[in-house]
Amino acid sequence: MITTFLSSADFGSNTYLIESTANILIDAGSLTKRLKEKLKKISLDAIFLTHGHFDHIKELSAIKSLQPKTPIYCAEDRDFLLSPSKNGAHFFHVTFPSFSGNFLSLKEEVIKIKGCSIQVYLFPGHTPGGAGFYFSDENAFFLGDTVLGDSVGRTDLYGGSNHQLMESLKKISLLPIKENTLCYFGHGESMLFCDIPDFRQDPKNIVLH
Repeated sequence: MITTFLSSADFGSNTYLIESTANILIDAGSLTKRLKEKLKKISLDAIFLTHGHFDHIKELSAIKSLQPKTPIYCAEDRDFLLSPSKNGAHFFHVTFPSFSGNFLSLKEEVIKIKGCSIQVYLFPGHTPGGAGFYFSDENAFFLGDTVLGDSVGRTDLYGGSNHQLMESLKKISLLPIKENTLCYFGHGESMLFCDIPDFRQDPKNIVLH
């Protein structure tokens, strides 16, 4: 089961909870009352971060206080998690709560947690350490801000690269993902994989989140 928790802040970032053989949180931008109550009742096995922008990690300290033993997986954006000047908080004049903790590095691999299989893909461009997570058992693909439905993530913040983003979009279009796989984005509603536009044919770098 996958539940979406929407941040009440202006940026409207999505946090996802997968409850399966393992309980896994995707991103940490939202800690609603409903999610807080859920985290008091279950044991969280892992937190996976799609990237290091503040609107996707701002509740990390609060969530870790509820689940102190939960490991955090992150790719090349680990320094973003500690730096408001890199994660965009300063750019948007937002107060970012400090976080200190250990992270497990992500590479392109399959991670298995309590029988749950997670295929990790690296998608630099929106940030240097953008990552996507495919859960085959759930037929679900979490893309962060690399793709946002019919748009793509911005590249004008620290570490962004339009060239890398276009390469990541090409990579996504060539992945062996089932057409009926449901894709979950960092912002907005989910969409079937087959409905994602081919940005290689219609390249656009729409500045959103």
